[in-house]
Amino acid sequence: MREEKFLPVWHFSDKPPWNTANRLSEFPYQNTIWCVIHPDGHKDVRKLQPMLPENQLIFKGDRVFILVGPDKGRIGIVSSVLKIRRMVYVDGLNYRITTSRNYCSLKRSEDPLCVDSQVALVDPSNNEPCKCSWRYTKDGIRVRVSLQTGHVIPLPAAARYLDDLTDPKTAVVSSGDTNESFVSNITLNYIHSTSDVHFEKSLSQHLNLKCDYLKPAFTYWY
Repeated sequence: MREEKFLPVWHFSDKPPWNTANRLSEFPYQNTIWCVIHPDGHKDVRKLQPMLPENQLIFKGDRVFILVGPDKGRIGIVSSVLKIRRMVYVDGLNYRITTSRNYCSLKRSEDPLCVDSQVALVDPSNNEPCKCSWRYTKDGIRVRVSLQTGHVIPLPAAARYLDDLTDPKTAVVSSGDTNESFVSNITLNYIHSTSDVHFEKSLSQHLNLKCDYLKPAFTYWY
């Protein structure tokens, strides 16, 4: 495919490092056009839209109703969410069986399903597929509500997991971890700053370093 020669490539793959990259919710390249390579080798050209936490409706541990494929009509548990691909894996469903090269063994693996058109959340009041959206209770608590029945769909425990699959409630802060207040401290803002101080010069001033070699060189145009 010719576009692969001049476009950045993004792999929809479960192999490292893409298995982690495809689970990101905060995507820094929203306006970049990619040559997307699918697991079957198919390629297409498009932008990648993240699944931001405030917009995500389906989480790991949710009960979903499968709308397409050989397991259409069955209910399963979401085992993984691929946020960049806007797809989910349903444990034990929508799988395919492959054989080894010498045909001596069989392997079963799930195929992902699109969150927008191939799965739907299960309404706990009637066990039927439903569309839902975020709403606020009178106490200001943000909840998922079924648009068909108005029933609240509780979040699974795994919904609080971060993109790196870390549970913030059980994570232990060690001596090697950087303090949150230190990380979130903005030390240099290029967008709103009118100063000509760059990162190296700002760091030198903060540490009281004398760095004469950081003086900008003259630029000549011919």
